[in-house]
Amino acid sequence: MTHTAGIVLLAGAAAFVAVAFAPASFVFGMSDPDERRAFLERHARSWRWGQLPFAAGAVVSAVGLLVLGRELDGTPGTAVSWAGVLAVVASLPWAEHCRRRALSVEDFLEGRLPGWHFVVYVWGTLAALAVTGLALLHTELPQWSAWLVLGATAGFTAAWLRFRDLPPFVFYVVTGVLGGAAL
Repeated sequence: MTHTAGIVLLAGAAAFVAVAFAPASFVFGMSDPDERRAFLERHARSWRWGQLPFAAGAVVSAVGLLVLGRELDGTPGTAVSWAGVLAVVASLPWAEHCRRRALSVEDFLEGRLPGWHFVVYVWGTLAALAVTGLALLHTELPQWSAWLVLGATAGFTAAWLRFRDLPPFVFYVVTGVLGGAAL
């Protein structure tokens, strides 16, 4: 029933999570600006190329929600389809942010990239996941998948409100698990 959606969701999650744990992404754990700069100078090529799966993983996962909505029946399917549309729209500023990170490591290091790209991406993704979780309560997919999406979304929202930051890979752990449930 939801086989294609499961594959697309898993593919998007795999692309994003793989690059999130790639060596060039270690820069996010570094607090010293000089250490970050030296690290990215040594790993500039992998940093630039790594932005592509960051962007693609978000877009593919969002498309996975669209596919899931089309594969579900009735009102829940419509709701998940609209959540997919929202996720696609939210993923586009993120893709632009990734493009800018790839084009200018200096702008990334100096914090000169526009912040609104990330804010739109986070809020849009959180809203899409919340709608998806609520809709999944009324489908034949395992109920635990709906509660996982809803619980994770509540936790992510609380973390975002508290810290004003969120590692994006957390979204794709959830969509990856949802992809597995859809299979």
